[in-house]
Amino acid sequence: MTPSRGPKGFRVEQETVWFDTHEAHIGQSSKSSGWHRIFEEAGLGLPLYASHEPTFQLVLDALRTSVRAYRLSPEAIRQEPLIGRTSILRRNGDNAGDVLHYIERNKKELAWITRHLAAIAPGISRIKSGTAAGRRLIQFFQQSGKSSEFRFDIRDMSDGTLRCLAILLALRQTPSPALVCIEEIEDSVHPAALSVLLDAVASSTRRCQVLLTSHSPEALSHPAVTPEHVRVIQWRNGRSHLFRLSAGAEEMSRPPRSVGKLLRSNALFTADEPERVESGFFTRFFEPRA
Repeated sequence: MTPSRGPKGFRVEQETVWFDTHEAHIGQSSKSSGWHRIFEEAGLGLPLYASHEPTFQLVLDALRTSVRAYRLSPEAIRQEPLIGRTSILRRNGDNAGDVLHYIERNKKELAWITRHLAAIAPGISRIKSGTAAGRRLIQFFQQSGKSSEFRFDIRDMSDGTLRCLAILLALRQTPSPALVCIEEIEDSVHPAALSVLLDAVASSTRRCQVLLTSHSPEALSHPAVTPEHVRVIQWRNGRSHLFRLSAGAEEMSRPPRSVGKLLRSNALFTADEPERVESGFFTRFFEPRA
């Protein structure tokens, strides 16, 4: 994949697939076994293969749902779009109401989300999805006294509260992705609430891997952010490169110090050489058979 000026941000230049026939599994030679280029200029081959072969359909479904990248927009969430049928949170989070509706079937997961959201926005006692005029709504309830509560619509809530809700939904959506990527997790979030949000992320890593981008010293000072888990992206020679921290920076960022403290002092030095994958990424996992 290479960068593109199109709306998706990338352009696929090569598509390959590894497949093995039944004959190859029982020891017989087969010319159809091995790496094959199935991409043509007319379009991607995988969707075409998937329409005829259940195995390729499973691969396509996994690619569509297993990696979810988010640039959450409180304004998009407030639009409350028409009721949808998906339980997977979209990139900007606008279908948060649909995802909440599906999660409500699991009381344990709903309680987890409510508990963390209440710690982020004190006073919230519960949340629920609703419908009106064909649209999915989200309602927030805050406790007032011992026996009464106030109801708030989504337009009454702050940007930070909506982003936090969307992040919690992304972490607990069903089916659970293999990887959840969240850009600028600190955006619109109070530093005290950010710690609660990062606690929620850390407790969700048994369900899925989580990749966060951040420029926040507060986020990088969280106990779960260890130097082994940090990568620095730098622009060099016309492209972005991924670097580990230098040995000195790793040592200096261990408790009681933190990665965030190094960032504040502009001492987040990187290794000399970037991390990279030579040749095909998937050849590390699928070696052609003799």
